[in-house]
Amino acid sequence: MSCEIYTTPLRKALSVRSLQAQAACGHHRAFALVQEPRSWFAGPLALSGTIATGRAIIAAKALGADLTYVGSAFIATQEANATLGHK
Repeated sequence: MSCEIYTTPLRKALSVRSLQAQAACGHHRAFALVQEPRSWFAGPLALSGTIATGRAIIAAKALGADLTYVGSAFIATQEANATLGHK
């Protein structure tokens, strides 16, 4: 699996405060994505996607993410407001 990062579009995307890896929905490219902007962007970086365990949170922080977001892992919980069909 390769991850090509084009710096100019990446910098432009950060000006609107959002980046998305080429393959979202649990693929590992999000981990590759966080390393490049951290080398030149000093602001807060949040990583979501591929985050479902404590180990993934630690890995994201080790790569330079300041925050992580776990979403899909909690969809099926009783507390989630998702519809039964979605759960």
